[in-house]
Amino acid sequence: LVCGHHARMRAKVFQGGACVVVRRFRSRVRERIAGDFRTEMTRQDFGRLHQPRTRTELREHQAILDQVPFDMADAALEWRSLSRTSGRQSGMHRILDQFKDTRGQDLVGLAMRACVEGLYEDSIWDPIASTARDLLEDLEMAEIGLLLRCFIKAGKHHSVVEELVSRAVSARKRGATARFSPHALVACAWAADRFEVQSDAIWAGIMRVVSRKGGSLSSTQLCRAAHHVARSPAHRQAVASTLGGLAGVLAERPIEQLDGPSLLFLSQAYTDTRQASTATVFSILVKAVDVFALHLSTDQLVGLLVGFARFGDARAAGHLTVFATLADQLCRQQEPIPAAAVAAAIHCLARGNVLHERFVGVAREALPRVLPELESRQVSLIAHAYVRLGLAEDPALVLVWNRARQVMGEYEWPALAALVQAYTKSAFSDTGFSCAAVQRLTQLLDSGQVPSPANTACLVYALGRSQFGQVPHRVWGDLIALCGKQVAAMQTTEFANVCAVVGDVYPMGQVDATVREFFDGPAARVLQGSGPLKPVDLVKIVTGFATARSDQGHIVVAAVRKTLLAHMALMSPLLVSKIASGLHRLKVADADVLSTLDQLRTSRRSKQ
Repeated sequence: LVCGHHARMRAKVFQGGACVVVRRFRSRVRERIAGDFRTEMTRQDFGRLHQPRTRTELREHQAILDQVPFDMADAALEWRSLSRTSGRQSGMHRILDQFKDTRGQDLVGLAMRACVEGLYEDSIWDPIASTARDLLEDLEMAEIGLLLRCFIKAGKHHSVVEELVSRAVSARKRGATARFSPHALVACAWAADRFEVQSDAIWAGIMRVVSRKGGSLSSTQLCRAAHHVARSPAHRQAVASTLGGLAGVLAERPIEQLDGPSLLFLSQAYTDTRQASTATVFSILVKAVDVFALHLSTDQLVGLLVGFARFGDARAAGHLTVFATLADQLCRQQEPIPAAAVAAAIHCLARGNVLHERFVGVAREALPRVLPELESRQVSLIAHAYVRLGLAEDPALVLVWNRARQVMGEYEWPALAALVQAYTKSAFSDTGFSCAAVQRLTQLLDSGQVPSPANTACLVYALGRSQFGQVPHRVWGDLIALCGKQVAAMQTTEFANVCAVVGDVYPMGQVDATVREFFDGPAARVLQGSGPLKPVDLVKIVTGFATARSDQGHIVVAAVRKTLLAHMALMSPLLVSKIASGLHRLKVADADVLSTLDQLRTSRRSKQ
């Protein structure tokens, strides 16, 4: 008995020691995996050399090698983990698996293999789309997501895409389709955005599932889903509600779960919609920029600058530190900054009113290299940014004007308006440049292309307030006629600027039938239907009508009366004098308005 007892005790000690050894071994394996340099590589952007650390990783890697595109590897692994045969290990299940329907899996494998080999011919994808339609009721949600990713990668917009998305987000899913797949949900939003799906029902289904399952998505998936939902044509209120819910989920998660592309998606999604949750998201982005600044690529840095620049003045918005961080990191880039990035970055700094001297120096050195690569629109952005930042006398700006003159034939209305406006505000004077700009303006007018009301107002005001003395009489006539057609769609400030220029800067100071027709017709109708104006805008309008010797003085007096009642306290003596002078030139006989203006002028001067 004693010997048997000791034998049992020795066996227990041995078993306990073996368990301890196994636990220690597993602990050391986990520590080795955590400290392995390949573990850190798996957290980086996919596409780097993958070095499996365990036999399981080796089998997974060999299963997708040459079979799955690299950017779909995570979705493919999720699909296999959610497959119908997941966890079936008994012999009976293995026998049943030999007779199960694998057409859906075969179709997904064929589509992914075609993407790997770059086979994007219609002769391959038309049968894939037809087969997907036949198997629509039997496909899993994960399989639908992979098929949508394949169609996106191939750039094939078949009608079956909308059917796949509708099936995946349907409220009446059953069977295998009911197994939720986060990657598939993101693929549905991506496909609907990529192929410009206009169906309200499909977008409503996507936003419903995103709102309900947002907590199941990773932070990077949430950011991409928000990006695509923000670009949807659905009702803005529904989009705002969905994005607000996603912002709340993101606010509760660690910032470290994000990455560079996710920050870019967030910035684009919430600056386009401008809703209540935008402030929450950008508070996250402000913190994330400090964490990820060293790991962001040039495109991501510029993209974030574009997002923050949409808030306007950086100091007023509280983003001055973010602008400085992003610009500093751009200056630290080892590779030369691309031409488009230089133009976009300096334009964003100008929109935020941030004069970052170090980046301006980098841009000055890069301009001789990048200017030949820039398009006309990008040249206009750089010129406008330099002038807005107070660098109108910078020597590098001469190179910009010369490049603009070389590509003047490529300019369209928006870029030409921005270029002429920047030229007007700068100290640069070049007869050759002025002639080239006027010639391009004449070509655009003759071509029949119609600019937007904002571009028309910008061009007219810039030409009238600059040294463009070579503007032909016919061009002015065409511009004034164009203003008459578009003045109703202009902003109040644009309308005031047009009135000031058209009435005062017509060639040789002449007032012909075109000018009279503008003020007596469309301009008078717009003024009659307007409410109280800003005092500065009112002065420009009154001056324009007076210079044109308009017969619509009674409409001008009515506008003055409205503004006096609303903004009398804002009237300075100079503004009052200009308004009174304009009314006298219009030969207005309204004693009440004139006496009120005289009293205001006298009282303001006595106070001074």
